Amino acid sequence: MTPQAYVLIKTQVDRTPEVFKALQSIEALRRADIIMGPYDIIALMEAEDASKIGDFILEIRDISGVLDTLSCLIVRTTTSP
Repeated sequence: MTPQAYVLIKTQVDRTPEVFKALQSIEALRRADIIMGPYDIIALMEAEDASKIGDFILEIRDISGVLDTLSCLIVRTTTSP
């Protein structure tokens, strides 16, 4: 299984659309959604190894308007029939 992680992203007030757009330039991004709750965006990342995912998460943290991230490395997955 190719390493993947969900990254929950908290943004500054009114900066969510700008951060969401900036995520599109990150190579490992597979999907991003604006959400409601304690975090503002959830992103699915994928890379050839876990250390590369770490590098991409550091890229996310450098985006202007990002306040906090929570990373969840996927260790097992299932697909629907």
